[in-house]
Amino acid sequence: MNRSARVFFWLYLCAIVYLSLYPLEFALHAKASRLYWVPLVGRRQILDFVLNVFFYAPLGAAAFLSLRRGLLGWILACVVGGLLSWTIEWLQLWSPFRYGNLADFAANTVGAVLGASAAYVAVRSNWFPENLGESGWLSRWRLRSSGALWIILWMLWQLFPFIPALGLPRLTNLVSLSMPWSWRTGIEVFLGFSALRLAIGASPWLWVAYAALPAQAFLVDRPLSPSALIGAGLGWGAAELAGSKGIRWMAMFLPLWLVFEELRPFALATQRNVFAWAPFQSWYEASSAQYYPVLFGKLFLYLSVVWFLRAQRLGWRWAVGIPGLILAGGEYAQQFILGRTPETTDLVVLLAAAVLLALCRD
Repeated sequence: MNRSARVFFWLYLCAIVYLSLYPLEFALHAKASRLYWVPLVGRRQILDFVLNVFFYAPLGAAAFLSLRRGLLGWILACVVGGLLSWTIEWLQLWSPFRYGNLADFAANTVGAVLGASAAYVAVRSNWFPENLGESGWLSRWRLRSSGALWIILWMLWQLFPFIPALGLPRLTNLVSLSMPWSWRTGIEVFLGFSALRLAIGASPWLWVAYAALPAQAFLVDRPLSPSALIGAGLGWGAAELAGSKGIRWMAMFLPLWLVFEELRPFALATQRNVFAWAPFQSWYEASSAQYYPVLFGKLFLYLSVVWFLRAQRLGWRWAVGIPGLILAGGEYAQQFILGRTPETTDLVVLLAAAVLLALCRD
């Protein structure tokens, strides 16, 4: 546990530093002499605060699990999260494109404290999924660490940013059934839930995962999708019928779906698209509501491809290399495809999925 937590901690820390200081350009003089508090008066400010809390929670948890599992480890994890946040916010004063402030520092620190506290409670009460008893009703909820990873990524894909949205307009849309239909979304969720069922088995967590789809009706920027509901149900049923053979079929079909995703909409651009070598450049340019669900969906898909290729007893070199070649070729081709953004981000996300899977102890 400690070794995996240390590796995750350092990789996650590097990702936070990169994304917080991107595009890594600094001026000779700071924009301000000190950090100021930004009032949380608008939806954008509140959403940024919540996102900062959310993204620093894994850092605090990993820091605690990397250190001694006691009160001293908890204190050090909180201090590490606070110091990292303060350093980044202070450096952002010298960035022409970033805006360091005390509200972000507070949110980041709260996230690190919450993450460290959750890990502290989990360790002290022995509540990690793989540590549940072998008998009793709790044993039915027992998951391997890779199974827990599948569930976490599914929830991130379907529910992020987890902010409730209750109001008359939302209820009116539900009553009028004015919900979008998308064949692509239906197929994606069909493959995703099939992969989830085959990977974690007949677990009661599947019901929790399926319940995430209707829960979208009550979340900010996550409209209820009937195509996703139907796709997940069909995917669940298909995986049940396929049994163990479904693993072989998914190992063959998922790379083909990856090719389709890379080359759609199969229309040539009138001029060559600019290739973005800096990872997550599109993240910097797009809104959080648009980008994060797509990012987590890709992370889930790439994890699925690697897992099913590994399940066919392929080595890590092939399990990562096959989708890596598909993505590299697809991103190169996207320079000539209408409406696509060729970049290195997808390759980085694939490596992140492979690392997360490798860090699982099973």
